[in-house]
Amino acid sequence: MSALLDSLTAGFRGDAARRTLLDDALRQGLPGPRSEAWKYTSLRALERRSFAAVESAPEPDA
Repeated sequence: MSALLDSLTAGFRGDAARRTLLDDALRQGLPGPRSEAWKYTSLRALERRSFAAVESAPEPDA
């Protein structure tokens, strides 16, 4: 599953705040079945998907 997070760093062009969030996700890794909040949530479907970073993301509405 770490390959998923690692793939998001390739060509990353986000701002500093988004980079900080991505770095935190890489450091912590994805949750597993031992994490109480994620205990009954399967992340296996994410392993079968392909993700790529976008050039720019729209700004959220205030």
